[in-house]
Amino acid sequence: MNRPKWLGVTLVGLALCLAWGGPPTASADEETHNALIGKPAPPLKADFALNTAGKTVPQLAAYKGKVVLLTFWSMWRPTSRNAMLDLQNWRKEFQDKGLEVVAVTLYPSEFGHPLRFNPETDKVTKVKDSTAANDRKQVRAFATAHGLPFPLLMLPEAEAHRVLKVYGVASQPQFVVIDRKGVVRLIRVGTKPPALNAVEEEIKTLLDIQK
Repeated sequence: MNRPKWLGVTLVGLALCLAWGGPPTASADEETHNALIGKPAPPLKADFALNTAGKTVPQLAAYKGKVVLLTFWSMWRPTSRNAMLDLQNWRKEFQDKGLEVVAVTLYPSEFGHPLRFNPETDKVTKVKDSTAANDRKQVRAFATAHGLPFPLLMLPEAEAHRVLKVYGVASQPQFVVIDRKGVVRLIRVGTKPPALNAVEEEIKTLLDIQK
């Protein structure tokens, strides 16, 4: 961003930086999560997308009729990057049965994390400065290097503030399971077995997969 760094350190901005770059032990916004269960998934508007059919950036409503696994992640966090393997596995196993995996991230440079991804070392390093165009380039390089086949959406700064608040994203990765009618059915945070198992079981339930 073309502004002094101190100008961006508002209370809201600081909270979001902690949410997307803070300690792994950051607690989930359980109050917001509980309030979302059984309600229509809040809309979100990305301005850039990878792995989507056509040239337009899809809206969340475009996936109605499918079970959607909406995942909030950040490329500079190892736990988020590791979660991409789980998303790939779920997509491979359940796509033909009606699952759509959608991963959502923000622009690293807008939240104090300008970065570079090195496909040769599979490492993400922080750089002094970046631009939105470079952020897109780095996410594209990461997706290519890891063979990510599902939609990856990027939220511009103002939309990121709004969406992270309404979804109660206090740590990441955060998984949101949405049913075929667009209603939120489950929210889990992190990559520990209880969270991942709960996500998978909810996906199977909504897809009506018998044990």
